[in-house]
Amino acid sequence: YNVSDTFLATAAMELSRRQVDFIQFPQAYRQFGQGDSGIAIELADYFDRHANAANRADAMLLTGTLSVISKPAVEAVGGWSSRTSTEDAELGLRLGASDYRGAYVGQVMGRGLLPLSLDALVRQRHRWAAGNMRTLVLWLADQRRPGQGAPAVPWVRKILIAA
Repeated sequence: YNVSDTFLATAAMELSRRQVDFIQFPQAYRQFGQGDSGIAIELADYFDRHANAANRADAMLLTGTLSVISKPAVEAVGGWSSRTSTEDAELGLRLGASDYRGAYVGQVMGRGLLPLSLDALVRQRHRWAAGNMRTLVLWLADQRRPGQGAPAVPWVRKILIAA
C-alpha cells in the first residue's frame, strides 16, 4: 500500500473530530490489468454501500487495511489477537462489544495492489472467509461465558441492521 503524505494527520484529525476510537478509510487499488477492474469495483462496493451503512448505524467494523486505532482502545481490549487469520475483524468485534466507537471516512488515502493471479485471489478470499467464520465462532463462544453475553447484544443488533 502507498498512502498519502497526509494519511496520519488526516486520521488523527478524524479521530479527534468525530470523537471515536478507530477510523476506517476505504481500500483502493492502483493497478488494473485486463479483468482487474471488476474485482476492484466489487471491493469498492463494500465501502460505498456497507461501510457507509454501518457508519450511519454507529456499527463500523475494521477491515485492517487503512484502519487507525487509538492505542488506549487496543490495549483496553487485550491488543491484537492471533486466534484468527482475520485479526482485524476479531479486534473490531472486541472493540464494538466493549463500547468503543469507530467511524468510516470515505476519503481514499492510499492504494494497494490486487492479488496478481486468480489463484492468489482465491487464496485471499478463502483466508477472509475462513478467518471471519472463525472470528464469529470464537466470538459466539465467548458470549456464552458468564458475564460476557449481554453487553454486546445492542451493538450486534446495530451491525445486523446495517448489513
